[in-house]
Amino acid sequence: MYKLAIFDLDGTLLNTLDDLAASANYALRQKGYVEHAAEQYKEFIGHGPVHLITMAAPPEHRDDATIRELRGIFADYYAANATVLTRPYPCMLEVLNALKQSGVKIAVYSNKPDKNTARLCEIYFPGLVDMPVGFKDGIPPKPDPAAGFDILRAFAATGDETAYIGDSGVDMQTGRALKAFTIGVSWGFRPRAELIDTGASAVADSAEELLNLLLTT
Repeated sequence: MYKLAIFDLDGTLLNTLDDLAASANYALRQKGYVEHAAEQYKEFIGHGPVHLITMAAPPEHRDDATIRELRGIFADYYAANATVLTRPYPCMLEVLNALKQSGVKIAVYSNKPDKNTARLCEIYFPGLVDMPVGFKDGIPPKPDPAAGFDILRAFAATGDETAYIGDSGVDMQTGRALKAFTIGVSWGFRPRAELIDTGASAVADSAEELLNLLLTT
């Protein structure tokens, strides 16, 4: 059993796809740009809000000023609408409860802005996340592990005592950089092959399988 479990948020604990897509499309609509189907946003999510908006914007309108404007519109709309369609993936609440009861410390490490990360953790997993950490300006986003090492230090945990759980290649790279046991989840936004190709220690296809890996590995 691990001392610390660090979870990604979008695509791992929460299905945020439809609210993120609606917010990005709202920003695009304000500028008269072509919108995208929600499924296409699976390719854009995972590297933080700047990357998401940059990828959603038309290639000819990706200058810094336009991206800043779109990001601002997106951020304001998402802050007001982040919980309209977002829901936890099946049994994730039960997984976190079981870890908490077993004495495992729980952190969330997301490329979603820090304030949104903390807010969604409290709404959907009240009292279960010991340390929510999101993207902050001036700190590199995942897969840079800088904020992840801050989490390890906060719990006096080593990589060997830590499991990192996520749904993307960015997450697998982050977990490996932390020298954690890195678990990919197949229900998220990125394909299973990406998880394997980027070095997942294991891939979980269900909440039950994930919990078994966390408590018995």
